[in-house]
Amino acid sequence: MARTDILIYVEDPGAANFVAGLPHAIGQRGLRAQILAQGKAAEQLAALNESFEPYPEQCDEARILDAFSPHLVVVGTSENVDSPAFLMIDGARRLGITSVGLVDGPSNADHRFRGRSGQALGYAPDWIIVADETVRQKFLALGVRRDRVLIGGHPRYDAVLAQGKIFAKFDRNQLRRRHFSGVAADRKVVIFLAELSDGVNPHLFRRTPDYTLVGRGDVDGRTEIILEEVLDALSTMEYRPYLTVRLHPKNTKAQFAVWADEIDAFSAGGTSDDLLEMLYAADLVIGLTTVLMMEAALAGCRTLSVLPQAREADWLPSIALSLTACVCHRDALRDKLASALYTQSWLDTKPEDAVASGALERVASILSGLIGDVTGDIVH
Repeated sequence: MARTDILIYVEDPGAANFVAGLPHAIGQRGLRAQILAQGKAAEQLAALNESFEPYPEQCDEARILDAFSPHLVVVGTSENVDSPAFLMIDGARRLGITSVGLVDGPSNADHRFRGRSGQALGYAPDWIIVADETVRQKFLALGVRRDRVLIGGHPRYDAVLAQGKIFAKFDRNQLRRRHFSGVAADRKVVIFLAELSDGVNPHLFRRTPDYTLVGRGDVDGRTEIILEEVLDALSTMEYRPYLTVRLHPKNTKAQFAVWADEIDAFSAGGTSDDLLEMLYAADLVIGLTTVLMMEAALAGCRTLSVLPQAREADWLPSIALSLTACVCHRDALRDKLASALYTQSWLDTKPEDAVASGALERVASILSGLIGDVTGDIVH
């Protein structure tokens, strides 16, 4: 373990997307940053070609902090209530080291720093850097001091916007032949982005009486219900599109075996850039609220969020930014499918106008500036 100025810990793929590129940007400021990663975050960082050290699971947090001697401890968030991130925040506080939490989206704000404390801010760090104002408002509502929640943007969004501009220079048919070579040229291609039907609040991902989309009635999982609705809607079209289900990193193909005969292909693995290119080559990307929906929209894909209840629209920023269309009823789903696949016009908002660019440099500048800052209570 080498001594470093800024020590970053991540275990969730969403957090990995947020920190990729940060060590280099921080290095440009004359400081050294080191990422420690484990689990799906390590896999995602590898896919993004970002350097990291595996988290030393046999070593407690006190030894890790002593070995790296950082001036700043930065942690991503995850659904793990026993995340080492909480122990690192506590350890940093005992040693007088400034701590920072990175939050990439608005969902589950009250569980990001809860752990097993029973309090929404039980493991709150000294500072929180969020992707946008929507996320900031979530933490202000929880009681975090206004000056301790900083908007940095989302570094991953910059990379996706740049990638989308590259895709736009290609012949889309060429990309289509690369990723869907066996599909007839006149057949529409739809990609469904699968998610997990559980999380830190499992009840949020299961059928409730408020659902306006209920699938075929035999399953209770949120994602499975929406997949059934999409399958049924596609089956009513005169020319049924080719459907690929893109698995979430924590999904398995076996979870969707009951619908295998209605699905043309499954997709998993590969690099982040290859995945975005595949999404761009499709005619339509359908999902719920996975962050990949936001990325697809920023890359220039037509995206349609299908939700079992309207209130979940707050979970996906690209809906509020008018980059993603959203439906919560069966008739609306079928109408929007036809519009998305067979009309030239879609949404008017351009990706580059929807989000602030330069997030990587902004977050790197914030972190560099926090070194040596006097910390205080984050809560009012």
